[in-house]
Amino acid sequence: MPKLEFQQLLDAGVHFGHLKRKWNPAM
Repeated sequence: MPKLEFQQLLDAGVHFGHLKRKWNPAM
């Protein structure tokens, strides 16, 4: 996949990841 899309996924993953940590510690 293009680096731009990958970077967007990384940024989204970081933001959502922090939120999901509270909901799903398994992630």
